Amino acid sequence: MHSLFHSRRRRALRLGATFALGSALVLSTLGATPSAQAAPSPSTPAVQGGTGGDEGPDLSDLLAEPTPGPEALDLLDRPSLRDVAEHNDLSVAELRHDLATHDTLQVTPQGDLLFVDPAAPAHLRDASTSPDDHDHGIDGDQDQGPEVAAIPRNIDVKDAFNLNSLPGASRTIYLDFDGVEISSSYGSAWQQSHGLSGSVPGWDPKNNGAAFNDDEKRAVIEVWQRVAEDFHPFNVNVTTIAPADLLTFRGYHAVITGDRAAHKALCDEGCGGIAYVGIDPYWHQHKPAWTLTRGTGNSADDMAEATSHEIGHNLGLRHHGKGSTEYYAGHSGWAPIMGNSYGKDHTRWANGAWPDATRPTQDDLAIIRGRLGSRADGGPDNWQDAKISRTAATSGEDGHHQAQDIDAFQLGTCQGDVKVRVNIAPKGSNNDIRIRVNNAIPDDAKNVVLEHAPTNREDIDTTVKGLPRDTYYLTIMIDARGEYQNDYGVLGYYDWSVTGCDGVPVKTPPLQPTAFTHSFDPATRNLTVTWQPPAENGGHPVTGYTVGEQLGKMPTIRLDASARRHTFTDVPAGDLQVYVNANNALGDGHVAGTTFRSPAPATTTTALTATYGDAAKTVSLRTRVTSSTTTAEGTVRVTDGARELAAPVALVRGEATVTVPYEDVVGTELTAEYVPADKRWNPSRTATATTTRTAPSTVRDLALSLDQDTREVTTTWRAPEHHGGSAVTAYRVTAGGATHTVAASATSHTLPAGTGTFGVQVQAVNAQGTSTPARAELEVPAPTASRTTMTAATRGRTVTLQVTTRSSTDDTLVDGQVTVRRGNTPLASATTTRGVAQITLTDQPLGRQTYVAVVVPTSKRWSQSSAEASADVMVEPGAPRALTADFEPRDRSARVVWEAPASDGGTPVTGYKVSVGELTEEVAADATEAVLDVADLAPGEHEVSVVALNAVGTSGAATATLVVAPVAEAGLALTVTTLGRAATLTAEVAGDPAPEGSVEFRDGATVLGTVAVTDGVATLQVDRAPLGRRSYTAAFVPADRRWDPATSEAVSATSAKLAASLKVAVTAKTVRLGKRPTVTATLTVRGLTGAATNGPVTVKLGKKTVQARLVDGRAVVRLPKLKQAFFTAKQLRTKAPLVVTYQGNDDVARVVLTRKVKVTR
Repeated sequence: MHSLFHSRRRRALRLGATFALGSALVLSTLGATPSAQAAPSPSTPAVQGGTGGDEGPDLSDLLAEPTPGPEALDLLDRPSLRDVAEHNDLSVAELRHDLATHDTLQVTPQGDLLFVDPAAPAHLRDASTSPDDHDHGIDGDQDQGPEVAAIPRNIDVKDAFNLNSLPGASRTIYLDFDGVEISSSYGSAWQQSHGLSGSVPGWDPKNNGAAFNDDEKRAVIEVWQRVAEDFHPFNVNVTTIAPADLLTFRGYHAVITGDRAAHKALCDEGCGGIAYVGIDPYWHQHKPAWTLTRGTGNSADDMAEATSHEIGHNLGLRHHGKGSTEYYAGHSGWAPIMGNSYGKDHTRWANGAWPDATRPTQDDLAIIRGRLGSRADGGPDNWQDAKISRTAATSGEDGHHQAQDIDAFQLGTCQGDVKVRVNIAPKGSNNDIRIRVNNAIPDDAKNVVLEHAPTNREDIDTTVKGLPRDTYYLTIMIDARGEYQNDYGVLGYYDWSVTGCDGVPVKTPPLQPTAFTHSFDPATRNLTVTWQPPAENGGHPVTGYTVGEQLGKMPTIRLDASARRHTFTDVPAGDLQVYVNANNALGDGHVAGTTFRSPAPATTTTALTATYGDAAKTVSLRTRVTSSTTTAEGTVRVTDGARELAAPVALVRGEATVTVPYEDVVGTELTAEYVPADKRWNPSRTATATTTRTAPSTVRDLALSLDQDTREVTTTWRAPEHHGGSAVTAYRVTAGGATHTVAASATSHTLPAGTGTFGVQVQAVNAQGTSTPARAELEVPAPTASRTTMTAATRGRTVTLQVTTRSSTDDTLVDGQVTVRRGNTPLASATTTRGVAQITLTDQPLGRQTYVAVVVPTSKRWSQSSAEASADVMVEPGAPRALTADFEPRDRSARVVWEAPASDGGTPVTGYKVSVGELTEEVAADATEAVLDVADLAPGEHEVSVVALNAVGTSGAATATLVVAPVAEAGLALTVTTLGRAATLTAEVAGDPAPEGSVEFRDGATVLGTVAVTDGVATLQVDRAPLGRRSYTAAFVPADRRWDPATSEAVSATSAKLAASLKVAVTAKTVRLGKRPTVTATLTVRGLTGAATNGPVTVKLGKKTVQARLVDGRAVVRLPKLKQAFFTAKQLRTKAPLVVTYQGNDDVARVVLTRKVKVTR
């Protein structure tokens, strides 16, 4: 496709990594199930970055329409990029790279990715004329269409819409020339992203209706031939047969249309093709792919190129470019299908194997095979396989489907002149071939009778003359030359024919046997091989089979024709090459076999140990067999050289034990021999061993126990398991560096223990010596700590102590001797009973005393412990001292002052209680004064008392006399003066001493303000009292409690608006009609000036009224030009009234002034 794309709305699509869509289920909509086609291989690359059937993210808030990559990258936020990448099976990094570097990748508002591919160059479109000119790029006047010689040849035009390239394939590509219906059920993605909906007409280059004439059918056939050739290597049927129902169609759908409306909706008439990337063929919303002939032109080759290109996108392919060019145009006559292949003679799939490729890792064939699978190969891959294939022919159809594909055919017997013809697809062939005819190994030049390669993608028609009679083989191979970078994608259809040969296959030895298997039994060392007859017997019946080992390690065996298995016995260890081949009258056939490693038997080692039984009456002979592989199985024989000491004993987990009388084996040489259970192990035996008398075995069950009360350890044991053939005579007990010998009958011994680890070893002694020591240790703990508690109770100067001692671990009561002291002075002692002792102490000193009790437990199980307790020895405190009481008239309080008692009684003073008359108040212990409110006390003398308090009780009282003075009275008089609405309120306050405080002024219940009394007077100015009769009062609020409050009698006063007067002046005593006289009004208010005299004023002369406004008590009004209509006839004969009205305000009353004015004509 062309590398540039311009339109008013640039819609482009890019992809990131290799695209993949996986679909595990494949269905065929045409023909029967294929028998030879290959399904998609699990080893082929998966396609990444595809648009599946899942619902994509809603990007409508960010993208209004399908948006080119760089622009979409700017518009999409990070979460949206992640959603788009996940929807298209890409990483965010891959998506970012694609959007940033490709102009032909678009993101739809639904999060899908699609390619918009540019139109063909104008000169190519012009060469086939446009649909508007009613020409297809085919000559409408010609009688015959183009030669139809692609896949297959000689197609009748009546079959144009009945074409299949591979019926029964696992996938289908439907080429649709007659239009499609886009709806919410089919193609809904195009409806959502591009607004395309409803019926889209098919390809109608002459605009003459839905029917196709023969020229159009020939073009349809050629498009099908070219697209079928592009997809020939794959297991896919390219068809022009419409599916019965698109909604159940499970393949790829390409619509070829020249419809202007669709072209406009899809790309604003600026593209040649458009398709979603990596679609799922099981979902309908992203179908179809579009070939838009208004952009490609109507030539069959460019329509086919665009169609293969767009289906390539559906399969997950991206563009092949070079350098900064997104679409590589190739060189010479070649270009990649996924590049710019318009107008090229030879196009093919590519892998980016050219300098500066933009997609060097995109393997088109591998990606397509991952979706479609490979077409089955039709012929053997070499002449040797053709020789034994038992098939021969002189013509056939096939193709090259894999890289370096070689097809070989047996021609039978040839003689004389032999003519060979090989035809490739004449239109759009992707193949380029070389042929070779030989009668032996092809690489041996002397046996090659013909080799031919055309110059450039041509059919081969050649003859070799005078061949001697022999069997010959035709090999057809890929031969990429000249214009290609490599032979990648040089794949496609061919057919061939030969004259001068009979096509009868030669007879040969058989092929290799089938279903060859082998199994080895290590227990018997038998190797069994099995097989089935060969697929081909070479033309003669199989007469027998030969089995053997190719390295000569086992015998070669001849078997009859019915044999299907053979077992080799005693197979040697090591690598073996086992084989079988069938035989017929012509000799030995091909070999089937395997390389097999036979494991050697395991190496074993046998060990024998002897253990004396109780009282040395028996000896246990224990045999242990160690294997180099799995645990040994079999039996053990124990002998003294001449006889078996017991019947053979079976191994259990590699061990066996034989018990025999001691006297039978003492001083005898013994041998143990291992006999394997089967051939997995080698046998082994021990060296000889002699039994003798020895010292006793170690004493058994050595144990130590501790007596906590006495702190002694007792050691106990049992006699040795055997005495070594000589009786035990004594035992040696060693502990703390000292050894004690005890009698042979002893089983215990007791020793004193300290604290810490107590170690003991005990040995048995007989005539042969001393046994190995048995050792034991016991951790002797320190005595358990006891825990003593003590409580103290006091009564006066008597203290009673209670002492309790317990174990610190489990609260057990502990008895012992108790000693009590105060400081270093011992006071008393006692013995606890059931852990408790009570001790009484008299005449104890005042104050806090501390006592310590020490308890020594009677048993050594516990350690001694001590406890401490304190007791407060105390009595009532002494009386407070130096008491005084003073009266404060301002707040009418009593201030009482004292000093602390001389003695606190042995415990701190906790507070004081102060009483005056019936008033009582408690104060803190650190207080030396108290202030009491005595306002309720009558004037005169009152007794004051103070007592001290401590934890014991109350002291005697200290007393004093308080003199309370009387409260003074205040006189209050109120006067009120008014002016209009203003009022002055004056209150006079008298008393002895002169009263201090403030006066609160009220108007009825409303508080007007509070004013401090100064020199016995308080004054409040009221600026604007409510209109009407008012009642004022004053209340005296004392500054302190030396005076009582007082309230005046009510004083009445009236609040009214001020009266005002108006003066009016007119410019003349007589005014004339037609003139504009001026009226000046002046307002005078007693006591007020300025803004208080402002307000509206009206001037009315006759019937005419003019509004004006007083400013600072004056208004100058110029009347309008006087008209006769302003006045009555009478007014014109006499005088007209001039009325000036001041409306008044909150402070001034309304004023009206009337005067007569003479009006003349």
